[in-house]
Amino acid sequence: MFPEQIEKCLELKRFIRRHGWKTLVADGETQKKLDAYKSFIKARAIDIFQGDMNRFGFEGILTEAAWCKPQGLKVAPHNWGSLVGYYMQLHVGRAITNFYRAEHDHLSSTVLIAEGYEILDGRSSVPDAPGFGLKIDEGKFAASVRVNFDLKV
Repeated sequence: MFPEQIEKCLELKRFIRRHGWKTLVADGETQKKLDAYKSFIKARAIDIFQGDMNRFGFEGILTEAAWCKPQGLKVAPHNWGSLVGYYMQLHVGRAITNFYRAEHDHLSSTVLIAEGYEILDGRSSVPDAPGFGLKIDEGKFAASVRVNFDLKV
């Protein structure tokens, strides 16, 4: 609703408290550098930090979570438009105790095989398979590949 600014976030939190609401403030998805979160964490200006899963990757989101945990803050990585990013979030959720939720839009892929992942009653399962447990359907991938440039020497 407004640019990510500490005082604006704190003002919103005061407004929420004055009304007796239990609403949490989630923000941070537009930040380009992890260090930008440090002052927000110190001020407890945001309750749920949403570093972008695809921008920061596993290491960045795990770092964000480690910074948030001593303050009792949670993370819910931002992820929109990336099916693989969704699966990445689920694995982060297994690795940290201050994970709030995974963001999932309704993407699908006929090429990506995601056995063992299932959404049931608002919860997601994660397979115990190596890596992500994701596979590529080689036949469907080959059938959908289109060569745009052929750089033959």
